[in-house]
Amino acid sequence: MKETILKLIDVSMNEYMRYRNSLEKPSLQRLMDTIIDQEREHKSEIEELEEYYFEGITKESMEEGIRSLSKPLDLKDDIAGLKDIMRREEAMADLFENLAGNITEKEGRVFFTQYSLDERKHAALVQSRLELESLT
Repeated sequence: MKETILKLIDVSMNEYMRYRNSLEKPSLQRLMDTIIDQEREHKSEIEELEEYYFEGITKESMEEGIRSLSKPLDLKDDIAGLKDIMRREEAMADLFENLAGNITEKEGRVFFTQYSLDERKHAALVQSRLELESLT
């Protein structure tokens, strides 16, 4: 399951890089750089976790996250991209929350609960930017 989680993070980072490279506004580029850097940190930390952190995770517990995160971003414009990034961050938060509920080891539950909260912060950051963009 660890490899599946890492693959999902890679897919998201690749989509975020694709979106970031399509942007012309420096403020949106900085936002995406921040989110991409945070996803890299998550990936690095998950790579370091021992396998026992993943005990109790089943393929079934990851199906919805895999389905949501495998869809490419809509890059027709900046707003559509931001909406899709917010959707992805919320899907990742839901996935980590679901994993935390399925993990048998307490440390693993705490770890994935924290990651769920981090992803919700990313979604809120994107939501704030989306609101600013819709005003301009």
